[in-house]
Amino acid sequence: MKIAFVGTRGVPAKYGGFETAVDEIASRLVRKGHEVYVYCRSTDTIPLSEYNGIKLINISSIKNKVLETPIHTLMCTIDILNRNSFDIIQYFNQTNAVFTLLPRIIQNRKVFLWVDGLEWKRAKWNALIKRLLLFSEFLAVKCPNYLSVDSKTIQKYYREKYLINPLLFTYGSNFPQLTNSVLSSNYPFKSKKYILFVGRLVPEKGIHTLIKAFKRIKTEFHLVIIGDDVTNSQYKQSLIKLSNKNNRIHFLGYVYGEEFYNLLRNSYLYVSASELEGTSPALLTAMGFGKCVLVSDIIENLEVIGSAGLTFTSGSDIDLKKKLEELLFDNTRIVEYEERARLRVNKKYNWDRITDTIEKEYLDAIKKGKK
Repeated sequence: MKIAFVGTRGVPAKYGGFETAVDEIASRLVRKGHEVYVYCRSTDTIPLSEYNGIKLINISSIKNKVLETPIHTLMCTIDILNRNSFDIIQYFNQTNAVFTLLPRIIQNRKVFLWVDGLEWKRAKWNALIKRLLLFSEFLAVKCPNYLSVDSKTIQKYYREKYLINPLLFTYGSNFPQLTNSVLSSNYPFKSKKYILFVGRLVPEKGIHTLIKAFKRIKTEFHLVIIGDDVTNSQYKQSLIKLSNKNNRIHFLGYVYGEEFYNLLRNSYLYVSASELEGTSPALLTAMGFGKCVLVSDIIENLEVIGSAGLTFTSGSDIDLKKKLEELLFDNTRIVEYEERARLRVNKKYNWDRITDTIEKEYLDAIKKGKK
């Protein structure tokens, strides 16, 4: 098969969940003998022409919170139409739904669209943008040949609202072999003496709740926050202000590769305080490394952890403080849930199995087209 991935910032993965999924799945599809192209935003990725056997097509876009993604995807779609050579075109992000119709209608290609959480619920959008996102959600149902979601919770939402049954393409977890698993001495915190959060600095990630809870705890542990917001938003600035120059709270920005995995491996506890989420790749990776995880009790998180993690009441810094104190001062439950987490991810969230599932759906789509 000749496959195009479009609608993300591209690879190597330097941003979020979709980019990680493209990186992992495209690399595996190449190893299976398929010809894979990934469209990249040339301003966001190293301008490579190839990566892990994946052919990269770099197309620039504008820097704008609302227009950057659709304009880039439109330019990529024009390039796809000009090439007229792909068997499968895999789009990402519901805001790109309308563009999936073009190669489907004009070229009769098999077009997939992968959506994650309910984008219109995100706090950063005003009323007009939310209405537009709800319309794009409707287009996501109507425009592509195939719609896929990343969790059973979102699958149920589409089934009940639109009377369709989307494909289930979940995220997986990484298990890299580290050449050096010793935490760098440059950090002002020690191995197993810090709580870790990973994610974008946006309101729905609940980082404010985590900081409030942590500040109330008298402990030698540190709080390490990996992630950023490229727009340098007011929310990001509010988090820095909320931390009030606390020398136990550390904003590391984006961290990737072996350094990221080292920080994850050496953490004491992983916390996700999200108030709105799809399937979190960072949470899966933490569980894959055998980390005890403490997560907000939103249904998407509960689906991921099953009985292999601990929860607190979403949005409640009081309950989060209580749960953190229990775990920081008694590590017997930490050890118990570390093994539970590892076993669950190995069984349910494996990139090799996920790629096999996606490859089968692509091949089935082509066969149906030939018939």
